[in-house]
Amino acid sequence: MKRIKETVLIAAITLLLLLVLEAGVRLFAPQQMDTHMLAGRSLAVEDSVLGHSNRPGAIIVQRGPEFSVRYVIDEQGLRSRSSQRPPGEPGSLRILLLGDSFTFGVGNDYSTIWPTVFEETLKARGYRVQVFNAGVPGYDTRNEVRLLEHLWSRLDPDWVVLTLLPHDLFTNAPLSDAVSVTPSENVVAIQDEKTPLLHVITLLQRLLLHNDWLYTQVYRQSARAAFFEEPASEAVQAQYETTTALLRRAHAYCHEREVPFLVLSLPQQFQVLLETHRYAVGTLDVHAVDRKLSSAWTRTC
Repeated sequence: MKRIKETVLIAAITLLLLLVLEAGVRLFAPQQMDTHMLAGRSLAVEDSVLGHSNRPGAIIVQRGPEFSVRYVIDEQGLRSRSSQRPPGEPGSLRILLLGDSFTFGVGNDYSTIWPTVFEETLKARGYRVQVFNAGVPGYDTRNEVRLLEHLWSRLDPDWVVLTLLPHDLFTNAPLSDAVSVTPSENVVAIQDEKTPLLHVITLLQRLLLHNDWLYTQVYRQSARAAFFEEPASEAVQAQYETTTALLRRAHAYCHEREVPFLVLSLPQQFQVLLETHRYAVGTLDVHAVDRKLSSAWTRTC
């Protein structure tokens, strides 16, 4: 009986401490994500061809524990400074950037995202350019190839740059496959408010994953780490072949229109951390994705 009372007492004290911590976090460091639609019903809109796309004319303000940001989508469905994109300077080079949430710039002001920095850097060096940020949260290479063909007649680009991240390999599928119109978690995270059940648990998760070593260990246990394994499994090799076919399709589409097509390979945080800290990760190779895709591209293009 005494042991039962002690167990109940410990459980009650633990619960009380958790409630106190939860109250403190909710008061001083709330973890909810608040999204306010200033124009349009959401950032994403369903599309029978693309699955989903940015909603033209949408203006959204999102506030969370780590950032406060404003998203503006122009009439073409591209992220821009304003909903009405000003005309480009006559004779300017029109560069179309295709990508996912990283190119879109989730969590970052328009002036700080890499497509804007890229454009402003070129202009500062005397180049007349107009950069179109066609990044869409939740996209992979297949979505981007479809979007390239969808936007071409409206934008008539002079150059096309498709950004590729390793996680695209995980979801890429042949163009012939049916397109899902269900927005991904990345899209939902932007267009909906997210209120965690326990703020203290969410805060703890965020703090733990800010530790570089712990982040890499968690990533190592994920299915996506298989794309850095040597040698690659048959399933992984099949995804490489699918991705290469998608890139060939985009390259051929641009080549037929006599427009240069570039693939910009961007590392994920996992790769950067491993390269920086030199953590021991067994058979994982952070350069595997670039090496294999470059080799496949050389053989086929």
